[in-house]
Amino acid sequence: AFEARYELRRNGIFLGEMTRRLYREADGQWAFVSNSRTRGLIAWLFPDHIVEESHWRYHAGRPRPDRYRYRHDGRKKHRRVEIRFDWQRHLALHSVNDDPWRLKVPDEAQDKLVYQLSLMLDLAAGETEPAYVIADGGKLKDYRFKRLADEVLDTPFGRLDTVRLIRLDDKRRTTIWCARKLRYLPVRIAQTDTDGSHLVLDIHRLEGELLPQRLSR
Repeated sequence: AFEARYELRRNGIFLGEMTRRLYREADGQWAFVSNSRTRGLIAWLFPDHIVEESHWRYHAGRPRPDRYRYRHDGRKKHRRVEIRFDWQRHLALHSVNDDPWRLKVPDEAQDKLVYQLSLMLDLAAGETEPAYVIADGGKLKDYRFKRLADEVLDTPFGRLDTVRLIRLDDKRRTTIWCARKLRYLPVRIAQTDTDGSHLVLDIHRLEGELLPQRLSR
C-alpha cells in the first residue's frame, strides 16, 4: 500500500497535482486510484479533474482487473467510462455514455491504469521489454516498452538510481523513470505531444510501504 503525489508541469509551467493511491479493500480486493486536478490560477481559468480507478485481484502472480472507472470533469469536457471484466467468459463490458460494447479479452488483459503496477513487477523481475494488452475503447491495444540506459535523478528523497523506459509506437513519446529503491515506482513521467508541448510529472511526496525508512520525508 502507498500514496504517491506528483507535480504536473507543461513547458515548465505548474498546472496541478496527481495523486496515486494503492490500498486493500475489505473484501480482499485491491484498489489503485489516480486523482489529477489543476491547481492555483490555472484551476480558476481551466478547472479540470480526472479520476481513474482500477479494482483488481492477483491472478497468476500479477494484477488482473475486475472493474475500471474513469471520470473527467472540465469546463467543457465531461466523460465517463466504466469497464467490467467477466473472467468466466473472458469479456470486457462497457455500458456508459450510451456507447455500450463488449470485447473478448485474453487471460493477461489489463486496464489502462493497473498495467502500471504490472510494469513495476516486471521491471523488478528483470524484464527489459515489457508489453501489455489493454482493453480500451472497444478494442485491444498493445502497450510496449523498451528499457534504456539507467539514470540517476535528483528527487525530494535524494538521488535515486532509476531505470528509464520509452513506450514504443506512441505518438506522445512517453518516457518513464522508475526508481529501484522504491520497487520501480515511476518517479518521473514525461510526454512530448505532436504539437511539441512537453508535459512532466515529478514525484514530490510518498507515503506507505514502498518508502525505505532512510528515505522518509
